[in-house]
Amino acid sequence: MRPGRCIAIRGGSRESRLACAAGIARCCSESGGTTVSFAGPWNSTGDPDPYNGYPFSSLVLVAPEASLVYRRPGVDPAAFSSFSDISADLVLVGLPGHDLPGIALDAAAASESGCLATWGFDAVPLPRLDGLQAPVMLRILGVVPEPCRQGEDSPPDGTVSLRIGDSRIPLSGYPARVLSALIESFVGTLHGAEAGGDIRIDLRRGPQRG
Repeated sequence: MRPGRCIAIRGGSRESRLACAAGIARCCSESGGTTVSFAGPWNSTGDPDPYNGYPFSSLVLVAPEASLVYRRPGVDPAAFSSFSDISADLVLVGLPGHDLPGIALDAAAASESGCLATWGFDAVPLPRLDGLQAPVMLRILGVVPEPCRQGEDSPPDGTVSLRIGDSRIPLSGYPARVLSALIESFVGTLHGAEAGGDIRIDLRRGPQRG
């Protein structure tokens, strides 16, 4: 996995930046399909503990005090070179001095250029991320993984969905099994249909004649 979009967490304290990153990571992990990493200072007390159910898929610890307690899953601060060392869909950066799009934790940070949203307070006209579901949050941040592109109401694997115009026609049980068997049997006879993956058929119908 290549590193995804880097987002700076601006303003606030070290603890509030870590809490913001944890909130985003937890929301994304609960929705599934999105990995979040945090690059930033870590406190020397070892709290919170990344091995105790913390929601990050990975942590890159770049403060010298971090190495006093943890070396995994972070890296040695002296060896850290760039955010390209991180593999995640979304990389949250709690470090000053980086020209990245940002999430503001206070009014001063919200007035900076490139601020996309706020966390923990309202600022017109910026959206407030906390309290939003992961798909909406990630769209605001410009990160739309595949599960979000499909939409929250995407059917699970192995199901059949039918749309006519803008309306979804519910299919379950016998009708779904029949339609699935017919389509898969027919497609299996076509040259080039050996590849796996979902089957999608778009049928454009002309004007209905009375």
